[in-house]
Amino acid sequence: MSKVLNIGVLDVREIKEEIAKEITSIENIGLLIESDESQKLLAHVSKQNIGASIKIPIDKDIKLVLNNGDLKVDRDYLEGIDGNLALIINGELRFTEDVTSQLINEKVYLILINGNLMCPKNISGTILSKTTINGSTIIHKSRHIFFPGVTQLTNRFLKGFREKSKLSFEKLIIGEELDINLLNEKIDSIEVVEKMISLDKYEDDIYPFIDEYYDVATEIVPYDSKGIKYIQGDTKLHDSDVRSYNGITLYVDGDLELDLSENIDFKHHIDYVICDKIILNDNIYSNIRDVIGSDVEVEIFSGRLLINKGKMVISENFNHKVSIKNMGKLIFEESVDAENLEKYIYSIDNYGLIEAPANHIGVLNNKANKNYGKMREPLPKTNDQEAHDKEKEDIMYSNMGELKL
Repeated sequence: MSKVLNIGVLDVREIKEEIAKEITSIENIGLLIESDESQKLLAHVSKQNIGASIKIPIDKDIKLVLNNGDLKVDRDYLEGIDGNLALIINGELRFTEDVTSQLINEKVYLILINGNLMCPKNISGTILSKTTINGSTIIHKSRHIFFPGVTQLTNRFLKGFREKSKLSFEKLIIGEELDINLLNEKIDSIEVVEKMISLDKYEDDIYPFIDEYYDVATEIVPYDSKGIKYIQGDTKLHDSDVRSYNGITLYVDGDLELDLSENIDFKHHIDYVICDKIILNDNIYSNIRDVIGSDVEVEIFSGRLLINKGKMVISENFNHKVSIKNMGKLIFEESVDAENLEKYIYSIDNYGLIEAPANHIGVLNNKANKNYGKMREPLPKTNDQEAHDKEKEDIMYSNMGELKL
């Protein structure tokens, strides 16, 4: 008897009866794809830790598309399909303007997305009725040219369009002066779906072109900056990074961590900061607080910041002050003195698991500013017979991205 373990996508729709009889357990599966027939054949099988399960009939002409990454679906893509599609997307799925609801109904059986969905408004209802999504949905106006992500609007960018174009942007940045004559020639209207960031001196130039302007989430930078620097995703800046800028607005599409010395003239290099969250030392917060955007979440720490997102083992005493943010498994060994932890740890934000000897737990609990995880002593090591028996059980398949049985 055998187990199937650790498979990203497991397709058992057409599993043979002789194989099904050999399987006792299916465990740790990202996506399980079944049929009515396979559910009957595998009724005796234990199923544990299944991320998602979908059922696709095998008596219909349904083709399975597994896409790890971004996929753009247009009219030509769908018309080239013979039969129906089940779209399984780990990434971003985007439907273009030329796709119709009729075509979706004819060609798409179901959609499963771990990521983002983008589509025009006039077909959004049809698409969503067939979709299960773990992520965000971005719906933009029909008959507009859509630009996903962050777009910086410049004169050079505008020159590429036909007269009186209708544009839609997920996020729009205006960080340089625009030619008004060029705007009037090329742009009929602009939709901003999520957010617009503009230097104050250019707001009057752009707002007449933006649909429903006062409903748009807008960040107007109240400084005479020399442009807007965009950084995608979470980032960390040191002194040398800050000194490379010269009077700009910094827009981080994520969290910003600052690891800076106290004597750096931050405001000489960066006029304004926009991000989701800024993480910084209390020694520098007072110097830059007035250039942080009003909607930015601020997280202040003391000493050096120690962040753990995986597994970390602390086996030596600290020699400097630290603030700890644990989002994984953090282990303090016997070699670390409890007195050292009391002296050098400012605070702990724990969202994971912290293991430490019994005489350390009290100190660590007292240092906890936030504790949404667990703190405990190490579990005893055992030679559990049941675990030993499981190890002896045959494994049919394991550790694969995709598998069809």
